[in-house]
Amino acid sequence: MPNTINILSKKVKSMTAPKTFVLLSGAYHGGWCWAHVIRILHHQGHRVFAPSYTGSGERYHLMNVDIDGETYVQDVLGLLEAEELQDVTLVGHSISGRMISAIAERHPDPIRNLIYFDAGIPISGKSMSDDAEYWREKLKTVVHVQGVPCFAPPPAEKLGIFDEQQKQWVERRLTAVPVKVFETAFDFRHPIGNGLPKAFIRCVEPVHALATPSADLAREQRWPIFDLAAGHDAMITAPELLADMLLDIKGEAG
Repeated sequence: MPNTINILSKKVKSMTAPKTFVLLSGAYHGGWCWAHVIRILHHQGHRVFAPSYTGSGERYHLMNVDIDGETYVQDVLGLLEAEELQDVTLVGHSISGRMISAIAERHPDPIRNLIYFDAGIPISGKSMSDDAEYWREKLKTVVHVQGVPCFAPPPAEKLGIFDEQQKQWVERRLTAVPVKVFETAFDFRHPIGNGLPKAFIRCVEPVHALATPSADLAREQRWPIFDLAAGHDAMITAPELLADMLLDIKGEAG
């Protein structure tokens, strides 16, 4: 059975030892989407980084034909090296489950644990384009940005956002993602997570269909699974709940 953290009142975690978080956003988002979670974690004394991938968020002007999933991985590896980060809780939302898996495979030393936040768990040698039915529908949303084939952002409702002000705030900021990001396959010599402690957060109000297969896989692998009473973009709709959960999760090695 999944673990459910039921928050009856706001917890005060000021006594918690400071942690270092690297928060990686899903497709179409940038570091901006973590703003409320960052503020909460900073207030409680933690160190937080939320980079935007090349071509996303405030780095949208860097859109180019060479961007793929490997570009995203290199963005994060560069951050870890430049900031000399250690003992990092690496959080991957949605498509970034693929990126945190690749980072752990190649460079596990600075990572304390991995949190898959309603995220995709990759299969070695497989890309998202290998799912023929999914890919056929996905290709219908292709647009061209600065000559780069991209997927257009979905409406906010598809991300579990229904409040009108939140919808407008998010949709002003969502940006297209190069098709090549979804076509990138990563190879793994080790089990996913490379022996690091890991856990899965499942957003359940509503459930996001694309995250369900990965949640099932996490369950099969006996990872700790935590249900969050919010939609896919819980960092926007329920930042207090998510921040509290991130602080509570330790994960399981193997």
